[in-house]
Amino acid sequence: DAIVHHDAVVWAHLEHLARSDAVRILPGTTVTAIVGGDGGVDAVETSRGRIDTPAVLNATDGWSTELNALAGVSAPNRPVRREVLVTAPVQRSIEAAITFYRPTEGWFNQTLRGEIVMGVVDPAEPPGVDQRSSWDFLRRTASVMTRKAPALADVSVIRQWAGMYDVSPDHQPLVGPTRQLDGWWQANGWSGRGMLLGPYLTELLADRFVGGATSAHLAAFDPDRFGPADQALDEQADYY
Repeated sequence: DAIVHHDAVVWAHLEHLARSDAVRILPGTTVTAIVGGDGGVDAVETSRGRIDTPAVLNATDGWSTELNALAGVSAPNRPVRREVLVTAPVQRSIEAAITFYRPTEGWFNQTLRGEIVMGVVDPAEPPGVDQRSSWDFLRRTASVMTRKAPALADVSVIRQWAGMYDVSPDHQPLVGPTRQLDGWWQANGWSGRGMLLGPYLTELLADRFVGGATSAHLAAFDPDRFGPADQALDEQADYY
């Protein structure tokens, strides 16, 4: 794994896609319905009109449950809020990313500019799409971090934010076609590992999507590997 500036990585991917004549990006477009027929997917209805297509890739991660529901597809992954804060720059002294899991999951690392990025997870965080950040997170993180790393007690917090992990029962993504609906492909449930696994697994998925070649590496991420009784969250398991 590695620490990267996520905005820069996503922007680089978008710039790469924008240079392709085969890709059309429609920002601010809402999917309103998935149209299915006897053979599977027929079309996607959107706020910009209907798109006729025999195949759809659900790569919406935190919103994948909502999109699966529109298609009548069931999957056990669920969005769970994760919050982060960043401090004002201090003298650079932390070379490694520090993570811990018991009794509470958390982490901190220092950027090249000297900022400290950190977070401590609420084990009682309910599933659902929620991008608000909270005072509870700030208090929890400050309390735990000053015990784990007392030298950080006097740093100044300058901003915090929240996003979603799309978490599966085994903390591994769902990548590939589902047998529940012909033409419906999954690339979600990354469970916080999208930056790490996404580029490689997406390349393998593209080979399968276009040419039908199924890599053995994708077998572990079969979207239909879970049973109906599998739960989206296992509070007894460590994150990794």
